[in-house]
Amino acid sequence: VLAGEQAVITASMLSTEDADTPVEELVYHIEMPTNGVVALKEEPGESIQNFSQAHINRGEIIFIHEGEESGEFSFTVTDGEHTSPLYRFVIRARPHTITLETGEELVVFPGKDAKRLPDS
Repeated sequence: VLAGEQAVITASMLSTEDADTPVEELVYHIEMPTNGVVALKEEPGESIQNFSQAHINRGEIIFIHEGEESGEFSFTVTDGEHTSPLYRFVIRARPHTITLETGEELVVFPGKDAKRLPDS
């Protein structure tokens, strides 16, 4: 994830399968991340501690980076009858890096305000 940004947690990053349990019933229980929050994509202002594999498969779970570059959250998964051991999901934020290789003007659009950098 880029520092200060949000990223979708995909099934290629976090996935659980159980042959006799639908993905809607495979529920993750997480502890608060140490460098951000986990939220539903449609409600990024509300952190969550529980979500299903179905949410992940549909691209509805996001991580929003806040704070330290490196962090994690711990989680278990349950099918309603059995619960996994405690696992760790490690998160590393990368800084935004822009390299200007020409003598041209660079215009950056961070949200609504444009900032012009002088020619080098």
